[in-house]
Amino acid sequence: MGMKTHGDKGIMTLLAGVLGRVGHFVFHMLFLRGVLVGLLRLKAYHRERLPQDGPAIVIANHNSHADAMVLMCLYPYGRLRRVVPIAAADYWFTGAVMRWFVVRVVGAVPIFRQREGDVDSLASAHQVLEAGRIAIIFPEGSRGQPEQMTDFKSGVFLLAQRFPQVPIVPVYLHGVARLLPRGRYFPRPHRLYAVVGEPVFYQGQPKAEFLAHLRGQVETLAREFWHHRHVKQGTSLPQPPAGSL
Repeated sequence: MGMKTHGDKGIMTLLAGVLGRVGHFVFHMLFLRGVLVGLLRLKAYHRERLPQDGPAIVIANHNSHADAMVLMCLYPYGRLRRVVPIAAADYWFTGAVMRWFVVRVVGAVPIFRQREGDVDSLASAHQVLEAGRIAIIFPEGSRGQPEQMTDFKSGVFLLAQRFPQVPIVPVYLHGVARLLPRGRYFPRPHRLYAVVGEPVFYQGQPKAEFLAHLRGQVETLAREFWHHRHVKQGTSLPQPPAGSL
């Protein structure tokens, strides 16, 4: 067999791009929005607080692989090219097919949870913000147990320190862990909710103080959600268990 020519490579690149654009539309507009918004009736509180232009960072609690998809569904489809999930390189970028799907269809870029040599683990996130786009980041770093939130890692602090003028908008997600819990590959129906908070800016705080403040913002949104649920149902509002959302 002969070697591939530059023309062959050009055609393959063009084909991959076309398939990616078609896949992006089918995945986001038909599948995700049809299921998450249409079937499962994703409900968002304070959606107007979401940044519509970048640079900006959107953070949320993280219990499911579907979390980023839910956040992306909060945006109009026409805005999605400006919204970029930051995904773990060691999980989502390990094979050619997976890499194509995550980059071309989902629209994500990698973050290296463990530094590899002199690779800047946050370089792709820097590029997203420098390009004036909106980065979706999960400060816990990995999925936790349903309705539990762990300590925030230093990545979001380093980004805030480097880009202090960039707003960080917290979001509390509820129900996604039941939709697609850790260890499951197929979703099960469950009502989904998102509560969007006010933007936070880095103002020179020490790392521990700043991360605790961000986590506190998400916890405040969780309490607002549960208050709304109990008021709507006409029941008394119990105190949430320690460490839960």
